[in-house]
Amino acid sequence: IKYLDRFMMFYIRTADKLTRTAPWLENLEGGIDYLKAVIIDDKLGLNAHLEEEMARLREAVVCEWTETVNTPSAQTRFKHFINSDKRDP
Repeated sequence: IKYLDRFMMFYIRTADKLTRTAPWLENLEGGIDYLKAVIIDDKLGLNAHLEEEMARLREAVVCEWTETVNTPSAQTRFKHFINSDKRDP
């Protein structure tokens, strides 16, 4: 899992906006060997930082559905759907 965390954060930090992972990797100088050196061998000395960044992101995530289920006032937005066979207009 830590390799995936490192990979995702390295990708987020180095890819151009809206660039998918495959084209990003194809254009990454050094390709998969460079990526392996960065993610597994800690070539750039960033792994601890990448893992910390991912941990912060994970802590900041709020599940909207959990919040809705646990907050009665938020459930009113969905009241017309609850136990109804009617279609949404």
